[in-house]
Amino acid sequence: MHSGVLTCISLFALIGYAICDNIIVRTNYGPISGRQNYILGKNVYAFLGIPFAQPPIGDLRFKNPRKPKPWKPILDASSYPNSCIQPPPRPNEARDDMARVWNSPTGMSEDCLYLNIWTRASNHSIGHEGEGSNPVMLESSELFGPKSGRPVMVWIHGGSLTRGSSSLEMYNGAFMASKMDVVLVSIQYRLGPFGFLYLGTDDAPGNQGMMDQVAALEWVRENIAYFGGNPKQITLFGHAGGVVCVALHLLSPASNSLFQQAILQSGSPLAWWAVESTHTALNKARLMATLSGCKVPENNVTYLTELGKCLRSVDAKSLESNQWQILMLGNGENSSRTAQLRHMYRAKLNPHLFLTAGYYFDIPFKPVISPPLLPQWPYEILGSGKLDIRHRIMLGVNKDEGMYHLLQSLRPFFVKSDGWQEVLVELSQSFTQLDPMELLAFYIMDENFLHPLLLQATAFEYQIPSRGFNDPSWSINQVLDLLNKVGGDYNVKCPMIEFADFYSRGSNAQVFLYSFEHRTHGATWPSWTGVMQGFEAEYLFGAPFNQQYQRQFYNFTEDERRLSEEMMRFWTNFASTGYVNWS
Repeated sequence: MHSGVLTCISLFALIGYAICDNIIVRTNYGPISGRQNYILGKNVYAFLGIPFAQPPIGDLRFKNPRKPKPWKPILDASSYPNSCIQPPPRPNEARDDMARVWNSPTGMSEDCLYLNIWTRASNHSIGHEGEGSNPVMLESSELFGPKSGRPVMVWIHGGSLTRGSSSLEMYNGAFMASKMDVVLVSIQYRLGPFGFLYLGTDDAPGNQGMMDQVAALEWVRENIAYFGGNPKQITLFGHAGGVVCVALHLLSPASNSLFQQAILQSGSPLAWWAVESTHTALNKARLMATLSGCKVPENNVTYLTELGKCLRSVDAKSLESNQWQILMLGNGENSSRTAQLRHMYRAKLNPHLFLTAGYYFDIPFKPVISPPLLPQWPYEILGSGKLDIRHRIMLGVNKDEGMYHLLQSLRPFFVKSDGWQEVLVELSQSFTQLDPMELLAFYIMDENFLHPLLLQATAFEYQIPSRGFNDPSWSINQVLDLLNKVGGDYNVKCPMIEFADFYSRGSNAQVFLYSFEHRTHGATWPSWTGVMQGFEAEYLFGAPFNQQYQRQFYNFTEDERRLSEEMMRFWTNFASTGYVNWS
């Protein structure tokens, strides 16, 4: 591996410092031009939209990623790439500040396998004085720091494996790179059916989205030294759906050697919604083919291959929208889940619930238990006692993990769509007709827990009011708070604690836990929504120091800036040392 050489425009004045508008890094695939940003008194270099795989378009749709082709002209890496195909924002999400933070500012395309890198100049090499036009060649160690390299942190975004982007301003890594001594990388991966459709063939093997992440990690390992990073000191971190992937990589014999540590924020591979069997995944693929107009006789010996060929010809937007019909059919009026509920409640059930049951929170396409990436179920791997524990991990949750799922599940009750502030008004018109036990059954518990005794035990444990308990009166706020607690424990907190418990049994295990409980002062959603999933990320990435973020969305206080700096230090100390400390 030859050394990376960097070119910048320099002024050798009396102070001898260089200031670069652009910088060129030579990688194993070709030269890349990034941009300089002066952030919080430091020069930070951003390289945005670097391809780590060939575009998964045409015949490559649904296939595992292929290495990018080398390039000779300088690759312009000064702007974010397109986001992967995903649902467009809903009307209220385009207007509400706390919803807009999750909307990608870029276009959408199947050509989306790119990563971003933020790295800081070493203290002695670059100043911020003057301008000039004389080119100078510098070794990467001279510009970015010592030859051993800085710790590297690789971010996998969340979004329930159906949405999300590395281009969000919330994930702008320049502020962490400026304040902390790390190299930050964010990656993209295919979502929905593009990333997780399974046919069991080479044309659609399943887990393509996770294999995209593997390809990105391989690219980082091979090239990050050119950007001042240490390829032997990589921490993988993410949140929500993205952190399920992080945890599965920990358990995978095909990918757990690509990083040394992991941070898991608000997710677990042991959650009921995280993974599925090949049988379930194949049934979804068949249903997707039917919805997409693919008619292939099942007695055809090449049935699955022909099915994949037909699905590759379907318009991308149609595939994206059809996945939600699959979810509705899987949880809706004619599903086994609703049949079970109908049997449980019989004539006493509110008929309105049948019209909205399809909104029950789930993920249409998800990781599938299939080799080589996932040869066994997570429970089997963790319970076998044979897992080779080689990673230190830090795990954590937010105080109100259940609220996001609750808002999604109860969406049919939000009659209007022009702001979350109207949620309570609209719910008040429906709640008088509903029993909280019915809401628990229809919108919180999955099919495996739809047994009267289990539901009653859950309601008793959380003190959920019900007419069945001779408790005919309740307040909306009370019910929302209790359902939030049940949903948060059931979907996120308990599976994460269970994962931490299993993982900590290894002889070499180092496991650390945290809880994030701060509600942003400028939050625009009602106070009862609490500290929702995902919003710890704005503190990790330094949003309280990001003026552009605050102009677009909302402001932060001085205390919140201090909190942000402490959290960045906490996370990056773990990436640097494998231990948690505030110093």
